Amino acid sequence: RSLKVVINNFMASPEINSILTAQEKRGLFSTINKIQEASERFLTDLESHLEENLLMPNTCEILQHHAKNNFSVYIDYIRNQPYQDRTFHNLMKEKPQFAEVISRLQEDPGCNRLPLKSFLVLP
Repeated sequence: RSLKVVINNFMASPEINSILTAQEKRGLFSTINKIQEASERFLTDLESHLEENLLMPNTCEILQHHAKNNFSVYIDYIRNQPYQDRTFHNLMKEKPQFAEVISRLQEDPGCNRLPLKSFLVLP
């Protein structure tokens, strides 16, 4: 759910897209789309196995498969977090209009009054 909030409320915001350069947007949102794709593949796989057998005796195999084949995007995302934090800090400091838009978007009920930074840390 938190990934959808980042993507729908912040990344897709026309206001943010008009304020940020492509490089700033890349630095701020990093590989969120790849994280969402990996998460969806993992959850879809779990759900399909759950439908086959409620006890899910092959949970370990599913986890192992996804850890081996799909979770490298999480490692890349985590490695990029210091750059992402620096980008966010600089944008908040150097672009007042960005800070205003972020503040307004964070008030959306879908955010549950949580700041953008908390969503960027969750994946």
